[in-house]
Amino acid sequence: ALLWHYSPENLGLAAFSLLFIFINLTYVLKQNQVLSSTLRAQFENAALVKRLNEQVELTAAASKDKSRFLAAASHDLRQPLHALSFFGSTLEKRMANSPDLPLIYNMMRSIEALDKSFNAILDVSKLDAQAVEPHLQLFPLRDLFRRLQMSFGGQAEEAGLQLRFKPGGKIVKSDPQLLER
Repeated sequence: ALLWHYSPENLGLAAFSLLFIFINLTYVLKQNQVLSSTLRAQFENAALVKRLNEQVELTAAASKDKSRFLAAASHDLRQPLHALSFFGSTLEKRMANSPDLPLIYNMMRSIEALDKSFNAILDVSKLDAQAVEPHLQLFPLRDLFRRLQMSFGGQAEEAGLQLRFKPGGKIVKSDPQLLER
């Protein structure tokens, strides 16, 4: 209509109107692209979140299965270990004056170490399964280190090492038995 009624003002307004329409059209097309890519990204993120949640559930189930397996395996393996310990004790008593007594003694220490390992595995599986409640309390670390030194000092000496600790007055809040294990 502006071009139909030709005048310099109408021509300027017509050019301005065409420029305005072109700019708006360009802006609308860019906004359309932005909105489309945003929607695509949201759908992709929703799918990723869904897959991530499924993986988290699978991981949690696998962790529970692992804990049950460890508990069952350590329990099942402890029974023959106890029998082996009884047989070893009997053998140790029968061979009291034998020159092979140090071998039997080493065998019994190995059985004890294996039993401690199974107990530790069972404890870890119980912790994983949240079947053990820690009993938190304040206690000095020096008591824990003294027990560890008594337990492992001999092994360290046999290996040519020296196990030392420096008693400091540090106190921790933890479960003493679980921390020692």
